[in-house]
Amino acid sequence: MGINETTSEIKSIKPRVDFEMGGKGKGQLKELKVLKTFNPNIKVLVSVGGLSEGSVKFSEMARSSAKRTAFVNSLDIKSVFDPEGWLLTVHITAKRSVINLGYDLRSISEIVDYINLSALEYHGPWDRTTGIMAPLRSNNENNVEYMVNYTISKRASPSKILLGLPTYGFSYIVEDEIKRGQYLGLNSDQTFKSKWTNKRGTKLVNKYKLGGIMLWSLDMDDFLGLCHNQKYPLLSAVTEYLEQQDNSYIPKKKVVVETYGK
Repeated sequence: MGINETTSEIKSIKPRVDFEMGGKGKGQLKELKVLKTFNPNIKVLVSVGGLSEGSVKFSEMARSSAKRTAFVNSLDIKSVFDPEGWLLTVHITAKRSVINLGYDLRSISEIVDYINLSALEYHGPWDRTTGIMAPLRSNNENNVEYMVNYTISKRASPSKILLGLPTYGFSYIVEDEIKRGQYLGLNSDQTFKSKWTNKRGTKLVNKYKLGGIMLWSLDMDDFLGLCHNQKYPLLSAVTEYLEQQDNSYIPKKKVVVETYGK
C-alpha cells in the first residue's frame, strides 16, 4: 500500500492486482484472506510504504496534523473487532547511519508490537568488490550481529525485534574476464543464503532473546521444491530450529514472512 500524495490517505498502489479477480496474479488481497481457512491463527500484515513509494509523501504527511489524521482515519479499523487482535509493526533498515537519522527506537518500541529488523544487503552488485550479503559477523559494523546489538543499545525491546534474514542472493559480473581471480570458472559469481546460514542467523534469536524471525521474502524461497525435493527449505530450516529451542520468554515463537508484490 501507499498514500495519496495530496490527501495522505492510504491507497492501493496497484488496485488491479490487489482487488480485481481473475487469476494471473490478480486479487491478491482476497487470496490472502483465503489462507485463514487453512490456518485460522494466521496474521496477515498490510505494509504501507516501501522503497517504491519513497519517503517524501510520508514526510509531508508527518508535518501536517490534518494529514496525519487523514492517514490514520483511512485505516478504517472497525470498532467491532477486538483491539487485542490487531498488530502494529514497523520495518526498519539495519544500518547504523539510517537508524541514527531516522528512528527513535525507544519511542517506537513502546508503541509497536514488533520491529522487523531488515539485516540484509550489506553488500551487493553496487559494490566494487564482492561480499556476503548478510554476514553474521565481520570486522566492521556491516553485519547481522553488530546491528542486533546496536538496535538493542538504542533501547529497542529485544522481545519485539524480529530479525530479518534474506531468502535470495545476488549475482556479480567480473570486471576482467581474463583476470578473474581464483576459483571463478565463469564470468559471474553469486552469493546466496542456504539452510545452514539461515539456521546460524536464527541462533541469534535465543542468544539475544529476540521476538522471532522475519524472512524477506517468501516468494524467493524454493516454493516448488526443485532443489532438494523440499518445498520452502529456508523457511522450514528456521521454523524447525525455533521449535527445538526454549523461547519461553516470549508468548509465541514468531516467524514473519513477507512477499514482494510486483
